[in-house]
Amino acid sequence: MPIGLAFSFDMLLPIIRLREKHYTDVDLRPGVAQYYFYGHKIMGYVLASFVIAALAALMK
Repeated sequence: MPIGLAFSFDMLLPIIRLREKHYTDVDLRPGVAQYYFYGHKIMGYVLASFVIAALAALMK
């Protein structure tokens, strides 16, 4: 798996950390990429909330 795809997937999952190196060694300079990954993390939390809501509906 290419490193960029792994990093992107790791940033999308808000609860699970696939590789600690993505959080310690990667330094994003201020700019478009930094804001993109902030948005990416927010979308991960939105996705996780939808999954939790769907699971709660199934348990009802």
